[in-house]
Amino acid sequence: MKEPKRELSKEEKKRKAELKKGRAERAKHAQENWRAQRQAQDDHTCCKDDVARSKKNAWLLKQLGAIRCDTVLEEGTGIMIGKVIPRSFERRPDVRAHMRHFAKVAEEAGYKRHWR
Repeated sequence: MKEPKRELSKEEKKRKAELKKGRAERAKHAQENWRAQRQAQDDHTCCKDDVARSKKNAWLLKQLGAIRCDTVLEEGTGIMIGKVIPRSFERRPDVRAHMRHFAKVAEEAGYKRHWR
């Protein structure tokens, strides 16, 4: 175990403990805010209604059909999996917001995601 360079005074120990406690409280507060925002978020905030969502899904499926999909080797079984949605497609700004509802449509059309 590493020895401290010098002994800390009581005041320094107290100050360091207060700083550590303050950092922990700020981190906990930030996590709670993030969780609250995440839970308050609606599943379909990207599209106005079901009609707009279905139109967007059809457009995204057409876009996905126009690009070359990845082929991935599954490590556990050694099986090659085709028609994998490229990560570059998922990360596009016009696609990312809609992946929550588009992933189900793409899966029904025979596409897979990288981590599934």
